[in-house]
Amino acid sequence: MGGAALAAPVPAPAEIDLAALLERRAQASPERPAETNLGLPSLDRVGDIPAPEPPAGSAVSFVLDGHQRLSTLFGTLMRPAEDIGSAPANSWIWRVFRELGSDRNNRLVYRHWRKAGEPPASFLPVRSVLRTLDFLTFARQLQAASEDPRTGDAMINEAEQVSQRIKSYRFAVIRLQGGTLEQAIEVFSRLNSKGSAMTPQQMVSALTYSSSSEVNLGDQVSLMLEGLGDRGFAGLPSNVVFRAVLAVAGEEDVQSGRWESLARRTRARLNPAIEQTEVALSRAVDFLRHEIRVPVARLVPYSIQVLLLTAFFDLCPKPSDGQRRILTRWFWSTSWSGFFASANTTQDVVTYRGGGGGNRIRS
Repeated sequence: MGGAALAAPVPAPAEIDLAALLERRAQASPERPAETNLGLPSLDRVGDIPAPEPPAGSAVSFVLDGHQRLSTLFGTLMRPAEDIGSAPANSWIWRVFRELGSDRNNRLVYRHWRKAGEPPASFLPVRSVLRTLDFLTFARQLQAASEDPRTGDAMINEAEQVSQRIKSYRFAVIRLQGGTLEQAIEVFSRLNSKGSAMTPQQMVSALTYSSSSEVNLGDQVSLMLEGLGDRGFAGLPSNVVFRAVLAVAGEEDVQSGRWESLARRTRARLNPAIEQTEVALSRAVDFLRHEIRVPVARLVPYSIQVLLLTAFFDLCPKPSDGQRRILTRWFWSTSWSGFFASANTTQDVVTYRGGGGGNRIRS
């Protein structure tokens, strides 16, 4: 089962919350995998553990809803022993412990261990509940470290109950078969109520995905930002570049929430628009650095100014001296007046294109 490219990384607190949910046997929402023969891009790791490639020609299930929960469980419970203590610095998020003897007023204590050295003997590693030998080793060490044998026995009994509750927990699974990529995106966006929100950039990138292209819209935006690193503008918000691509593609409503219809309208125009945006954005950055004297992205008062400058330089690659003076005056007047504090991006893009009664910038 592959994790779909729609899934997002799991925040550290999720491991703690999920472990307590399992022990309490609280009902979780169903997992929803979708089985398809489409060659879709997917994550190559689940819970930071490498996922094997599926056999050629076989159907693959992509997780549409529940990926964070699934990857949390897999990464916490199935992590190989050799990864413990030798993994990267952030591997602590997968090392979850149940503090035994700490159940007070029905409060279950699950925690990470980030300090140097081994955790206390009373900390049950959650990953050991599925491994009999690991659990027996933990029990022997706990018994040996206990000053009072009765206390040690009580905590071992508690550990056995925790292990049994986690192992006996069952998730409901609703399998979806067939369907198109657009339908899968629709299912994800409607069901993803508690996971990381899907950004407009991710939505349009997925909806305009083509198996004939190795690089999607999200990758292209990232590459554009990387290319601005030596000029101090790699820190631009990616959604600004994404909306600039849409503006260059001819879209006026770049703030729309109707991403499915927008993706259908712009699908054929995205590739040339990406190339044009890269050129126009570069000109906009040069203008900001050399004529406005703004050396880095974080000093631009409003990110929408970068978006509109990019749209302008796409329409007018070589503005006259008079137009540049007007642009400079426009930048500083909108910055000092706070004009864009409540700006309507759609209307501003229309204005730049000379529609809706807006004025073109003339020398």
